[in-house]
Amino acid sequence: MNRAALTLMALLTCTTCSFGVDPNQGRFSCATTVDCGSGYVCVQQANGSGGRCFPNGQCTPEICDGRDNDCDGVIDNGFNLQTDNLNCGACNHACPSGTTCTAGTCLETDCSDGIDNDGNGLTDCADPNCPGLPCNDAGSVCGTVWIPIPSDGGADAGPSADGGAADGGLADGGVSDGGANDAGADAGTPADAGAAADAGSPTDAGYMAVPACVP
Repeated sequence: MNRAALTLMALLTCTTCSFGVDPNQGRFSCATTVDCGSGYVCVQQANGSGGRCFPNGQCTPEICDGRDNDCDGVIDNGFNLQTDNLNCGACNHACPSGTTCTAGTCLETDCSDGIDNDGNGLTDCADPNCPGLPCNDAGSVCGTVWIPIPSDGGADAGPSADGGAADGGLADGGVSDGGANDAGADAGTPADAGAAADAGSPTDAGYMAVPACVP
């Protein structure tokens, strides 16, 4: 029997062979490696569309590198760039010590080491990611405390005096009775007792919240 006849017989007797080329993969489809022939392996696709034939050695365990290493039709499957501390936001972007990968960004989690671990310019309890996390003191957590707003050194807009002037009283015009002068002024005070300032405090007693390590 010639080779052509043998080939035709093999095609007719193979019940699992599927030799149509998948338009998306450019590979022969298969159910098992037997369908692919010598030197090839059948790899099942992650989308459930069946297997595809690949040369032996081409498919390797998946790593995070932007490629479909294991030939299952999915790039970097098994890696979550939103939560993977070794591949945070992108392959091979590892989060430094004292941070964790959250939504693809390395955020501060060690709020007691005096180091700006996530590189946002804020340290420990000053970091917006630290509230509620343990801080320097045992049993304490990052929170806020309220402190008075520092004075700017100025009065609170009250004038330096209330404008009181001498009451303008003159001598009472009494004619000399031959005795000593009768005291001249009519006892009006030289000013109406206005205070030097209106007693407003140098600040309006407002408060502001500042981050701190609190019990």
